[in-house]
Amino acid sequence: DRVRPGDCLGKQVRMGGAFYPSLTRSKPPFPLPVVYEDDHFAIVNKPAGVVTYSHRKGGHGTLTVRSALPFVLRPPRPGTVQLLRRPVPVHRLDRATSGLLLVAKTKPALLELSRSFVQRHVQKTYQAVLNGVPQWEEGMAGGAA
Repeated sequence: DRVRPGDCLGKQVRMGGAFYPSLTRSKPPFPLPVVYEDDHFAIVNKPAGVVTYSHRKGGHGTLTVRSALPFVLRPPRPGTVQLLRRPVPVHRLDRATSGLLLVAKTKPALLELSRSFVQRHVQKTYQAVLNGVPQWEEGMAGGAA
């Protein structure tokens, strides 16, 4: 195609850090070990005492897993399609709960992993440390189904 008078030309260039917002620190605000990572998703080990997302009505400040992810995950390689602007936790764990957390880095990963949770294809296992001996042999804690 030819360039004609009045045409606007542009070139979209992916900058190295464009996947993540500008970071003012080089270290995450708390330890967040990465268990697995590729260009589409990652698995991190969320510590107890930290929320996954901040609540819209406030209360927890900015110390969240979501805010720490850009510090511990690497940007996907150039050419990876449908990148998310920032990595997004696919599910949440309660503040007092530690454990593995799935994080999407691309739109297709976010959609497929979210769908797996909604359709209950993901099996979760919880372990607890008890003080003393329970008075039952088996059962469910907290009335969970």
